Amino acid sequence: MPCLNASVPWGLFENIKTRKHFYVFNTHLDHVGETARTNSVKLIYEKITSINTEKYPVILTGDFNSEVNSKAYLYLSSKMDDAKVVSQTDPFGPKGTFNNFEFHKPVTLLIDYIFTSKNNIRVLKYAVLSDSKDCKYPSDHLPVYVELELKK
Repeated sequence: MPCLNASVPWGLFENIKTRKHFYVFNTHLDHVGETARTNSVKLIYEKITSINTEKYPVILTGDFNSEVNSKAYLYLSSKMDDAKVVSQTDPFGPKGTFNNFEFHKPVTLLIDYIFTSKNNIRVLKYAVLSDSKDCKYPSDHLPVYVELELKK
């Protein structure tokens, strides 16, 4: 699997039934510097654009360490769709994704996202999954789940 750098692995996939191609990119942005996160999403989007010369649908996932009012989120959401925002059904689960292993507190800090390219992916469902075992989470982040459809 190729990488833009150590933190952005990506792959080109093909749907076996429809034969449609799509790209998936994943990242984990810096947790300290807002400027680093903003510059990172600009670089990531630039690289996605240069790699995706065929204009295939693109899915970008990850821990962006950025809230919805941050410069990084605002930049990326101007270029791609936030799956939560464009979901055809109401989002399911907690509002946030970062739980800090605090089982008995509400999960409200949203820093993990799934972005999709505009105009060629339909987001059918969006959810943040909050299942636990014995009041313990497997991670300090909750999984984000989507059901997607590649448009014709």
